[in-house]
Amino acid sequence: MYLINVATITLHEFQGSEIPKYAILSHTWGDDEVSFQDLQAGRGSSKEGYEKIVFTCEQAKQHRLKWAWVDTCCIDKSSSAELSESINSMYRWYNESYICYAYLADVVDLSTVCQFIHERSKNQRIIWLILPIVVSVCGFN
Repeated sequence: MYLINVATITLHEFQGSEIPKYAILSHTWGDDEVSFQDLQAGRGSSKEGYEKIVFTCEQAKQHRLKWAWVDTCCIDKSSSAELSESINSMYRWYNESYICYAYLADVVDLSTVCQFIHERSKNQRIIWLILPIVVSVCGFN
């Protein structure tokens, strides 16, 4: 499992029981995401999706975490074996994360967040990650 060092925004590989506490990002993919190769080569900051990675790292720092995971850049999609293993491990990675941040790129007015989530929850499989928040903060039953 590759994790992002939140201080340097660089990747580090962890195996098995050495995996530290980490934050994870739930988001939708855009047209210009940062790939594993982009981050490794140091050219990630030129991509539009870099903003989400910086957001995740800043939030993780506030929660005193040193590591974060973002699917766009923490999975080497050029390796079919790694991609397959990552897909099979994703539920566990979300489940074992210390905290999950939801990045809602198309929400500009925070007063509409609850309505936004409610309208889209019927069509998005990822809603189970934030459902407890939606229920408690937005009051949905």
